[in-house]
Amino acid sequence: MVDATELIPGGFHFFNPDTRDGIKPWEEWRERSSVKSLRYHFIDFGISRHYPTNTGIRDVGIFAQDQSFPERSETIPYDPFKTDIYHLGNVILKIVK
Repeated sequence: MVDATELIPGGFHFFNPDTRDGIKPWEEWRERSSVKSLRYHFIDFGISRHYPTNTGIRDVGIFAQDQSFPERSETIPYDPFKTDIYHLGNVILKIVK
């Protein structure tokens, strides 16, 4: 996901992205090639879930976009945060190849 702060000065509305405040259209737009450097963020490597803020979170499941993670199981619990790091590593590998 790209951080659009430099592309659309003043920002845009989350629900109606063609507007600044949800009503009035934004006046200024910069082309990607005219912005010196853009910031990109990696988000959501599979099926998102919300976990309570405590330690020792374990999960089960086999559904994800990247089916190669070794912990994948419907019965044996695994650490979903370590799985996210594995997925991020695979994304970076695909980018640099």
